[in-house]
Order: sequence, then structure tokens, then C-alpha cells
Amino acid sequence: VEYYAKIFWERFEELQDHEKILAQIEKGEARIQRRQSVKRALDAKI
Repeated sequence: VEYYAKIFWERFEELQDHEKILAQIEKGEARIQRRQSVKRALDAKI
């Protein structure tokens, strides 16, 4: 998986819809960050 990720990030601009793919990745990363933030806030309250 690490090798695939390395090659993907080196060459993803060669894909036709690379902007759409990058937007989806960023959206997913933001969702993960939000969940982690909410979890930390809930853990702090408990």
C-alpha cells in the first residue's frame, strides 16, 4: 500500500480527472479530522 501511495502521489496529475480525485481525497481527510475533533471534545467532557 505504501508503494502504491508513493507512485499515486508522484503520478496522479496524469489521470484525466485528477482534480476531482484530489477534491474527494481532501473532502475525506476533512471528514476524518472533524470526527477526530468531535471525539477529542467528547472525551474531554467525559
